[in-house]
Formats: sequence, structure tokens, C-alpha cells
Amino acid sequence: MAEGDVQVPIDDRLFVGSVQKAMLVMEAFDQNNRMLSISEIAERTGLGRSAAQRFAYTFEKIGYLRRDPESRKFGLSNRVLRFVQGVLSANSALESSFHLLTQLAEKTEETVSWVELDGEDIVVMSSVPSPHRSAITLPVGSRYPTLSSSSGQVFLAHASDDEVKMIFDKALPGSHKRIDNIGFEEFREQLAIVKEQGYALTEKDLDLGSLSASVPVYNYRGKVIATINLSALRVRHSTDSVKDRLVPLLNETARTVSSLIVS
Repeated sequence: MAEGDVQVPIDDRLFVGSVQKAMLVMEAFDQNNRMLSISEIAERTGLGRSAAQRFAYTFEKIGYLRRDPESRKFGLSNRVLRFVQGVLSANSALESSFHLLTQLAEKTEETVSWVELDGEDIVVMSSVPSPHRSAITLPVGSRYPTLSSSSGQVFLAHASDDEVKMIFDKALPGSHKRIDNIGFEEFREQLAIVKEQGYALTEKDLDLGSLSASVPVYNYRGKVIATINLSALRVRHSTDSVKDRLVPLLNETARTVSSLIVS
């Protein structure tokens, strides 16, 4: 657990373990696992089948899970959107700058997203899609490994060595493969370049190949609180065109956004 930026130990007198287990059940559902059986919930959470069944039943009865009568699998209900609405409405930095993200998407005709850090993952908090039929889509709530994503590398470039080492060591093999299985010291050298140049650029071999560029958003204390990401297909952009044409527009937007953040 964390208090501000300082790691503090768990106080067992206050910590409710059953709440942690219940939230593991809710977190088991994602864009790739929208409907889960009791066995699948148990497998994804590490809970016993009986515990998984009790939690799922309880969430269904209070309205946060729904059960398909034919498959008997569970899925998140619309009631969960109450939490999403609360999170987004409380994000004053995002709310005050969304129009600037929209303008950037219109100017570049590519997908523009607001991304925040959540431990070992980065999370898409808002996204303005490209108008092109063939484009990268980044739904709100999408999560990607911090280590190998352009936004994640921006955050890590401004993190302490201990934080970077923790993320590096805990990353799954797939994330290490995406950074060519380089060692920690070489990765830190790459992060130093990211920090100096003010952006990170990664390439992904999807259907047509894609490029992802991210720049930092700072609060009034100079801390990176988010990134603005632009994702484009290689059929429209090369690495050089992203660096020469799109990154300057990203930086211009990020500077404006940072100037609006007062808390």
C-alpha cells in the first residue's frame, strides 16, 4: 500500500482481507475475459472454488455482476459504471484538458489518449479515436505493461532506480521480449534518452504495424501525473514522420495541458 509517494506497511488492525479478496474477483474481468465461470474466477484470482462462488453470488445479488442463464457465466454489470464515472469526474486534470486532446486528434487524424500509471501497468483513462476506418483503438480502461509501452517508459524515465528495478524484475517474459530482452543497465540508458528527448516511441507488429508515441504531462510541482499518447498505423506514418511531425504537436499539447494543472 502507498500513502502519497511513500510506501507504508499494512496495519493488520485496519486491513480487511475479505475486501481484498472481493476486489480480486472484480479485477478478474477484463477486455479479454468478459464472461467467466466460477472455475475461471477461482483460477484467475487464486481463490478456492467455494470462496469464488460466494463472492460472485454476493456481487450478483447486490447488482455488480450479472449471470448469463444459459452459460451460467458471470460478467460485470452496468452498475460498475458508477465507479468509472466517479473516477473520471474526480480527475480534474483530464476533465480540463479533454478538449485539447480532441483538437490534437482532429489535427493529426490519429488516436489520442490520456494515460495514467497503475503500478506495473498503464491505464487508458480517456481516448479520442482516429477518424480513419483503419486505426488503432484504445478503449477506456485498457491496460498495458509499463515496461514495454511508450507511456510506461515515460513514467519510468522519471522514476527512481529502485522503482524502475522493481518494475523491470516483476515484468512478465512477454514484456521483456518486446524490449528485445535487454538487461537492466541498458534499459536504464534507454530511459535516460527518453527523459532527455522528452518522449518515448515504441513500435508494435500488429496487423499492419503501429507506432506509439507518448509525452509527459506535469503537475504544478513538476511531477509526471499522466502521458498523452498518440497511436498510428505504419500505412500512414513512418518512424521519422512521427518524430518530425507528430511528436512536436504532442509536446505542444502536453505543455498547454501542464500549464492548466494547478493541483
